[in-house]
Amino acid sequence: VIFVKNRFLKKIGHMTITKLSAFFLFSCQEYQIDIFFAQTWTDSRLRFNSTMKILTLNSNMVGLIWIPDTIFRNSKTAEAHWITTPNQLLRIWNDGKILYTLRLTINAECQLQLHNFPMDEHSCPLIFSSCKYCIHF
Repeated sequence: VIFVKNRFLKKIGHMTITKLSAFFLFSCQEYQIDIFFAQTWTDSRLRFNSTMKILTLNSNMVGLIWIPDTIFRNSKTAEAHWITTPNQLLRIWNDGKILYTLRLTINAECQLQLHNFPMDEHSCPLIFSSCKYCIHF
């Protein structure tokens, strides 16, 4: 569940979601969120020896390495931002640690309970998981 801006969110196996900045827009049992979705993991195959500690790579390199198959389970639509350039960041540390950040706009479902309208309080989660290791809710 996502409530806090710019805080550690969740650890899934060896992948850590480190930062999520958000803008919310609610309407009709769904909400729209504009986020910078950052994921970190370690791939020992990408270790390197150099005086440089970090390689910052352009978006063309994203397709050449393994990236997590993260899905947003309650999304209706999701779009990556590509204007004026792909809104992606890829950094590789010399120990094989990888940071991959992608800007997304997601429309997700939120079941509103309007029993005390207009004084209701709502919690609208953004549920994400691995596509290959889905957990059934």
